[in-house]
Amino acid sequence: MADGVPIIRKEMGNLLKVLLLLKRPQKILEVGTAVGYSSIPQNCRITTIENYEKRIPVAKNNFKRAGKEEVITLLEGDAMDILKELDGTYDFIFMDAAKGQYINFLPELLRLMPAG
Repeated sequence: MADGVPIIRKEMGNLLKVLLLLKRPQKILEVGTAVGYSSIPQNCRITTIENYEKRIPVAKNNFKRAGKEEVITLLEGDAMDILKELDGTYDFIFMDAAKGQYINFLPELLRLMPAG
């Protein structure tokens, strides 16, 4: 936790780096932005979802400070509602939201993943 905000641990960050290097996604979906710690992309576009109003401006500021606001789309609101409205597919999906909701998000996430 940083300043009371749950962020991914160093080990998870390292695992994500390896997975991203292997997969080299062009389009990523992140469910659970928090303050944008894990949303700063290298060479791809990210759509990220956050529902907690107090974290949204912090995440936007972090994207701006990193110079990445052109490649990150922050969708504000309940992930379940937003996921139902998304179309197309994503090369990589990172879910770091309310753990109790994962089972409810899963059908929508599977719909947004490419075959295979």
